[in-house]
Amino acid sequence: MIAGIQPSISLEDFALKQQINRILVAAGLIFLAGCAGQVNMNPTIESAHDIVAERGIVVARVVNAGSFQMPFNQLTLTPENLNASKTIKPERLTAKDQFSGGYTVFAAQVPPGTYMVSDVRSFYIIGDYIYSKFVSAPDDLGTFTVEAGQVTDIGTLVHYPKSMGEKYQDILLRVPEQHASTALDAHFAFLKGRFNNPNRWNEDGLASDRELLFSQVVQSPVSYTDKLKLSDGSVLFFNRLGTVLERDPAGNFSAGGVTSNLAFTDVKALSTGGLVVAAPEGKVFHRDAGKQWHDWSLDADLHVHAVREVNEGAIDVLTSRNDELIVFRRDSQVSTWQEMNRYNYIKGWASLPRVVDPRKSSTKKIYPRRILSANFFSDNDQTWVKITTQSMASQAALGSGGEPVYFRFNSADWTVGKFEDDPDDIYLMNAGLRTLKVERSNSWWSGANIDFFRKDQATDSWVEISKKLLFCKEEVTTNLACTNGSKAVKSKSKSFYFNGAPLFSDDLNAVASVSVSNYDFWTSERSSESYLVTTNDGGQTWANTGKAFPKEYCTALVPEVTDRLLISCNGATLDFYESADQGESWQQVRYHEEF
Repeated sequence: MIAGIQPSISLEDFALKQQINRILVAAGLIFLAGCAGQVNMNPTIESAHDIVAERGIVVARVVNAGSFQMPFNQLTLTPENLNASKTIKPERLTAKDQFSGGYTVFAAQVPPGTYMVSDVRSFYIIGDYIYSKFVSAPDDLGTFTVEAGQVTDIGTLVHYPKSMGEKYQDILLRVPEQHASTALDAHFAFLKGRFNNPNRWNEDGLASDRELLFSQVVQSPVSYTDKLKLSDGSVLFFNRLGTVLERDPAGNFSAGGVTSNLAFTDVKALSTGGLVVAAPEGKVFHRDAGKQWHDWSLDADLHVHAVREVNEGAIDVLTSRNDELIVFRRDSQVSTWQEMNRYNYIKGWASLPRVVDPRKSSTKKIYPRRILSANFFSDNDQTWVKITTQSMASQAALGSGGEPVYFRFNSADWTVGKFEDDPDDIYLMNAGLRTLKVERSNSWWSGANIDFFRKDQATDSWVEISKKLLFCKEEVTTNLACTNGSKAVKSKSKSFYFNGAPLFSDDLNAVASVSVSNYDFWTSERSSESYLVTTNDGGQTWANTGKAFPKEYCTALVPEVTDRLLISCNGATLDFYESADQGESWQQVRYHEEF
């Protein structure tokens, strides 16, 4: 059996590990100064013009199968002859800066030789903070040979946090070649044309062990990135490796999925009883009403952003390639995609070109901008698309928000028109028997910091739901004042974040899972405390029920299930617990498969 062993970390601390560990730059610079000279840094090449004949090119993809947020943007290779000379150093590859779907890609030049993977690393300097996380590779991951003037494609590496009882270990594994599409097709076409037969891993007789390990990882997801409730009451949970966990209306769980090896970018239920899921690298899969999956994928170099049902049996998808957005349509009865329109920042739409007045000599030069995201919106009889672009020089992984533009379109033929005023793009989320409006910070450090708004029926307006709890010392209270001996002192307010959307049973009553973060300035220690809370005034105030969660790290409420409380351990394991008595007692209804 293959396993990459890291120091064990308790699952009680897992939620804290998902928070961004901020290190002051002053301390980080000391670390950098001590390490920068110990490795050779190798950026991902952008074109054939960057190729140096005396070196070889290593191509790789790194996928994060856990709930860890920041992409792994560095990959360290150790040469076999590292100790032969003091001038020989490990080679650290830096990723292409367009990250989405929980994965990164690399194509960097290194000296010829035989190598092994040392580690993958997530490393960022953002504002006043440095963020760094390493995951070491096991010794038996394998070796590969790099030859001058040739490409070595080592395929896909997966980071997987493996649970073992009350502990977990970070594992780095290889996706067996028969399951992995190559990053050459999707991201480095300029290399594929020059190097048609790339080198692979050296044979070591462990292929069957790797096949078994990968199969176990796929069948034992530890997190989900999206949920979808179907019309029959089933709830689907989507994992970053393409696994789909389904809870049927009777409460039974089953697992299935598709071979994407990447997180889904969009999931949509269809009026036909089927559904469509989309992922990066052109991946689109259709599940029919009989729950059979069909591969509808597009070209691998297209990033699929969003899916929309046009009418029964037909869907539109928004895709992008660098600075261009391309709209495709497909009917379930037809086996091909039809291009409907395309857009880029400089030219505008094919059906609505950008107009520049030549008489205005002061007109600024327009530069290409990367398509960062694209989404569909609709309100009454209007349908529109929101396209967010970003400077080519920006780091897409850190998502500073970009620049949004809006266009309305005719669903029949995709003729496009402009808005006089930008519409309100409202994101809605299932919250039990009600639907909430969602606003989420684009800031990288926001984590689960989602703001919810409920619709006030009397005023027909959106009212923000409070994210504060009142405390008397360490106890949650609803009182504005606390008793301190004979004196009354003001209760202390603390902000919390929701562990999933609240579960509303009507306009005013709801239950929610929330967490309060604490930070000790003197010791730099972080901690968090989770509470099961209720409201009877639409979320203006919250009261602690005093009821315990099934486990400290199992706090993710699933509001799509409304006849009981369903809690998952999302991010640690995919154990599920349910309560039919509002949290007084819990019963485990799904068990994570350990291996």
